[in-house]
Amino acid sequence: MIKEKNLKVRHIAHDSDLDIEALRRYMLNKQIMGIDKLIRISKALNVEISELFREI
Repeated sequence: MIKEKNLKVRHIAHDSDLDIEALRRYMLNKQIMGIDKLIRISKALNVEISELFREI
């Protein structure tokens, strides 16, 4: 979704108040994400949470 919107990972990490490396681990499915972080990321991307699951 970040690449589709032509956004930078560091900007989404900043906007969602997450460490950039943590966000990358979430994106690579190397770390489990809590619902609170999922909400912050969806807000930073300006999408509904369900959009984050459409490719699963």
